[in-house]
Parts: sequence; C-alpha cells; structure tokens
Amino acid sequence: MPVFDGERFLDEALAAVCAQDADGLEILVSDNGSTDASLEIARDWAARDSRVRVLVSDVNRGGTWNFNRLLEAARAPLFKWAPADDVIAPSFVSRCIETLSAEPLAVAVLPRTVYIDEAGAVIEERQDLELGLDAPSPHERLDRLLSGMVAHVMYGLLGTETLRAIGGVRRGPGADWAIGAQLCMLGKIVLVPEQLMMQRRHGGQSNGSGAEIVAWDNPGATGRTVSFGLANLSINAALASAVRSVRLPLDERTRCAATVLRTWTLPRLPGALATDVFDMVGATWPPDWVRRWRAARARRALPVGADG
Repeated sequence: MPVFDGERFLDEALAAVCAQDADGLEILVSDNGSTDASLEIARDWAARDSRVRVLVSDVNRGGTWNFNRLLEAARAPLFKWAPADDVIAPSFVSRCIETLSAEPLAVAVLPRTVYIDEAGAVIEERQDLELGLDAPSPHERLDRLLSGMVAHVMYGLLGTETLRAIGGVRRGPGADWAIGAQLCMLGKIVLVPEQLMMQRRHGGQSNGSGAEIVAWDNPGATGRTVSFGLANLSINAALASAVRSVRLPLDERTRCAATVLRTWTLPRLPGALATDVFDMVGATWPPDWVRRWRAARARRALPVGADG
C-alpha cells in the first residue's frame, strides 16, 4: 500500500486489507514522506498485526518511486498494489487465488469493481461482467482493454516476477494503461464475477491533467517541466512503448499496434490534442464558455418541472 498524506482513508483501507480471509499475507505499507498522520496510522497497524511491515522515506520521492519500492520489497509470488483510499472485500485475495488457480495460463486476475464516495456509499457499478480480457489473442485482449476503458488492471492480483519483468510502473501519464496493455498482451486476464474492489472517488484526487501527474511523479518539478506534462500524448506514447516491449511474432505485434491506433488514438485525436494544448498553457478543455453553453442547452432540453 503506497501512501503520501493519506490519513483520511488510510485506516479504513488498512482495515480492509488486514481483514482478508486468505492465509500467509505479507502487508507492506510504504510511507512516502507524509506530512500528516499517515505514518503513525501505519505504525499503529504494524504494532497490532505482525503481517504489516512499514517502509519509511524521509522525503516524498514521487508516486512512481513509491509504487516500485513496494514491488522491489515484496517477497510473495503474487502481488497487489492497494491504494490508500480504496477498499477491498474480505474475500478479495482468496477468490482471486481460486480463480487464478483454475486458469494456469492467466497472468492476472481482476475482480469486478464498484465506485464509492467519501462516505463509502456505492455511487456507480462498472459494467464489467463481460470484459473479454481472456480473449484468445493478444490484439483482441488489447482491444477489449482499451475499448472497455479498463485502466485498473494494475490493482488486481498479479504475478510479482511478471511485474518486475515488465519494469513495474513507468514514469509519467499512462503508466496504468501501459501495465494493463503489457499484461493483456502477455496472457489472459481472468475475471472474478463478484464485486470485490471498491474504488473511491473523492475531492482530494488528481484531476488527471498532465501537470498533476508529473507533479505526483516528481514533487520537485516546477515551471515548464510541469506545464509540458501532456497527458494524452504521454498515454499514446506509453501504449506504443508497451506494444514494443512485449515479445510477440511480427504479425501479432503489428495487429496490436493497429489496435492502439484504431481503438484509442484516432477516435480521441482532436479532443486529445486540444486538451494537451490547453493543459500546456494552464487552461482547461473544453473552455469555460463551451461548458456554460452545454449546461444552458441541457437545461433548455429539460421538460417543464424536471429540474425539481
């Protein structure tokens, strides 16, 4: 569990991890120079539960460093990154292991997911019963990953050595997409049909802009380094790099590259370019006047009395 200033939800997240019904867990918490009570919360859990081991950094070395530090320190054959603001069901690990055992050629297993709010109430259920990440060919699985917007594969249960072999988390925007793409090109990703992963949505999260992601990755970055964190360009570069990094026959590698272009790059190209340009100059896309116009048009389209 990587954490930086995550005191608000850390206790709940650790309680969920420590409540797993599987045996033999190693629970690592890596505190990345937190300035709040995160380290104290982690150490309190370590004092109560011998499975919890706390790794400490005196300064914030960046989110990528913290994620990879946990991967380097892990000693178990299976691995999960557990965000410090998410919650998992008590049977998360055991059901993932059962499912993975039934699919020996799978490289990862992913339970179904719901989104929760700050209070833990479910606000949305992902339509993820038929993700298709176990399709027979790499390019088919990659197409399902991208078209289904499945960016959270890295939070499933994964093989430790497989993650190390693909280099862990890369720096910059698109790291989550790159891990998912690499894994689904390497082998099948199987689904646990139960909703066992609760991803939290709250006001303290990143807005996903390139500048925020660069600052998360490199807390000391300033000026043009942050301004030129072009998220959409970086995601496309990460996906292209993922295709190059996986050893595949030439014809299948070509199909995977074409899949990235057809399913991801080309459909998003105009909006992605606009978003990156606006992000570069510190503005937002669409511009505020477009947002206001869309909101006014939506209000005019409402039937009388529909707005309460």
